[in-house]
Amino acid sequence: MPSRTLYVYWAEHDPYLPPVPEDDLHLSVRVQQRWKRYRTLQQQNMSLLAKRLLFFGLQQLRWRVGGDLADFSYHPSGKPYLADLPVHFSLSHSKQVAVCVLSADMPVGVDVQEWLPVPPDSEGLFIVTDERQKVGSADRLALWSQKEAAYKAVGSDLGVSFSQFRFSEPQRVTCPQMTLELIPQFIRQGYICCLAVPSPDSLPLAPIQIAVERVLYPY
Repeated sequence: MPSRTLYVYWAEHDPYLPPVPEDDLHLSVRVQQRWKRYRTLQQQNMSLLAKRLLFFGLQQLRWRVGGDLADFSYHPSGKPYLADLPVHFSLSHSKQVAVCVLSADMPVGVDVQEWLPVPPDSEGLFIVTDERQKVGSADRLALWSQKEAAYKAVGSDLGVSFSQFRFSEPQRVTCPQMTLELIPQFIRQGYICCLAVPSPDSLPLAPIQIAVERVLYPY
C-alpha cells in the first residue's frame, strides 16, 4: 500500500526585513487582484508569503522546475488550484506565520491561527448546539481551525457550506458525503495549526507521513 505524504512548508515573516519579493513569481492579473483586496500591507505580505511557499515547495519536490505561478487560479468557489499541474495544496496565514501544504495524491486543507480567545459573538459561525457540550471554551479556537482546514480540503468540491461541517469525535469532522481526518501540527509557539484530509471509512488507507520544513528568508 503506497504511503500518503503531506509536505508542509512554513515561514515567519519578520517585519524588520525587506518586503516579501513578488516579481519573480510572475503572478497572473487575477491573482494580483485578489491579493490586493487585503486591507493592510501586513495581510498582503502574508498572502504573498504563502504563495511563495507554494512556489518553493513545488521546486523542492521537483514537481515544477523553473516556471512561475502565472497559472495560479481559482475555482468559482474561491478554492485555488494550479491549472497545469495536478497536485493538491492548501495555504494559510495568521499574524506573522504562513503555511503551505502539498500532496501528490489526496485533497488537503491547512489552517493556522494565532492563539487568541474566540470572540463570543463569532462562535455561532462554526459551533452548533450539540458541539458546545463536547468542547470547552479553551478548545474552541482549535475547533475553528479544524473546521477551516476540513472545508479547505473538500468543502467547496462537495458543494457543501462551512456550516455543514460537524465535530463528530476526536480528530474527525463529518460533512455530507465524507469524514475528514484532522491532524494537529505544531508549527510555532503561540499558534495552532491543523491539517485535514479525506478519510473514507470504506477504504483501507496507508498511514499519513508528514514532512515539515521551515523556510528561512528570503524564502
